[in-house]
Amino acid sequence: MSRLPPEARGTREFSSPEIRVRSEQNPPFRINQRLRLPNERRRRFSAGRVARLLIPWLVLAGVGVGVYFGVSYLLRNDDEAAAPVAQTAAQTEAVEPAAEPQTAAAAPQQAAPEPQATAQQTASETATAAPAEQSSPPAETASEPALHPAQAEPTIAAEAVTPASVGGAPLVGERMTAEALPAGIPRQLADDTPYDPADATAAFSNIWPTGTTLRLTRLPGAPLLNEDQAAQVVGAETLVVVRGSETSNTDIQLSAAAFEQLGFYQTERIIAVRAEVVAPPPG
Repeated sequence: MSRLPPEARGTREFSSPEIRVRSEQNPPFRINQRLRLPNERRRRFSAGRVARLLIPWLVLAGVGVGVYFGVSYLLRNDDEAAAPVAQTAAQTEAVEPAAEPQTAAAAPQQAAPEPQATAQQTASETATAAPAEQSSPPAETASEPALHPAQAEPTIAAEAVTPASVGGAPLVGERMTAEALPAGIPRQLADDTPYDPADATAAFSNIWPTGTTLRLTRLPGAPLLNEDQAAQVVGAETLVVVRGSETSNTDIQLSAAAFEQLGFYQTERIIAVRAEVVAPPPG
């Protein structure tokens, strides 16, 4: 067999990938050995490869087991350390009530008996105190606490309302949006008392101060109502009091009972109203 030229040495590819020409540099050919492509890698599942795959998982499992037992040990030590403290506190509470009756019983014994006044001394003291009581002026009655603005009732002021009396807020809102507060959500008034949806005078707004009385008038424009329903509510008026502030996209938020005075609670959600200040906050 003649030697191959240098450029022809190595593996040369033909039409079939299973046919290869081997050069002198290749290892000896074995009949039972399958020829492999130059870019084909041999994958041998040796013990070292298996160990490299399992060692990280074994390390993670060991760390998890160690953390579990460490936390369990610390919790058990905390419970054992807290048990004597709880037992001592229970014993102290059991001893203190028993000691209180003894102290209360010893108090009358320690108090010295006071000499009883004679009948003449009692009569003279009564005669002396009687003129003093007659001459003293009657005690003044305790003044009632000031009413919180959130509890004020709707009123119409006798004098004209000025912007200064409502904190610079507008006195008339020609076209304001009003909505009914959803039922089932607990709310608080400005004085931290519970909100009652059945209060037909309750309103919430960030425009006017708490305690301001407003006259609301329903304006035309009810796309969700038919002609008969619109005729019933358009032009309706009601007096409400601002009980607190409520964050919303509308100008005024009304209770369910107040909304029923101007619209249909189950059908409408937002209505147009005219708001007019008729009384400033009390006091």
